[in-house]
Amino acid sequence: MGQVMVWARGGLDDERAALAVRLALALTLADHEVSLCLAGAAAALAAVPTPDLHPWAGPVAAELAACIDEAGVTVLVEAESLAGLGLVGVPLRAGIAPMGRAALLAAGAAAGRWLVV
Repeated sequence: MGQVMVWARGGLDDERAALAVRLALALTLADHEVSLCLAGAAAALAAVPTPDLHPWAGPVAAELAACIDEAGVTVLVEAESLAGLGLVGVPLRAGIAPMGRAALLAAGAAAGRWLVV
């Protein structure tokens, strides 16, 4: 149908980051080409191992893996957010690429549709 970029900016102490991952996964069911950007506190989801998000830890890690491995979602993490969280050099989950803020904004503009959670 079209390109959509979902921005996960939510904190890890609430459900917003998990909701963004679930939204990205659901949008693939409507034949959208979906990109998921992990920014702000949500960038920690890119780290291996996934930080404890109790009660969302188990499901969100599995849903993020499904986005990458099964649904074909392009998952990007904002490099500046990783730096701000002290996660530079930490191993990232397979299939997640770090990207600078300017490049992410350009990718979002190219997608045409943004959903910010």
